Amino acid sequence: MTGPRYIISQFDNRTWQVNDRRTNRVYAECGDSEAGGDAKQRAERIARLLNGDTSEMDARITKAFTLAVAKRKAKRRATVKGQR
Repeated sequence: MTGPRYIISQFDNRTWQVNDRRTNRVYAECGDSEAGGDAKQRAERIARLLNGDTSEMDARITKAFTLAVAKRKAKRRATVKGQR
């Protein structure tokens, strides 16, 4: 098998599926809803994550870590200034 293991396909006008090409089974179904946003985008995101593309998740983790470090440094600076 070449290409990604998990692919998306359109089931109907409002529903997208994430399919496992190895087992020929539906892994997930995403439907358009009023509050839920775009089903195709959600299905694509699930397929990317299942196929091992963690770049989006890595970017979020890196951003959260960077913010946490910056807050910690700012808190330390404020503490040091208060002691002078």
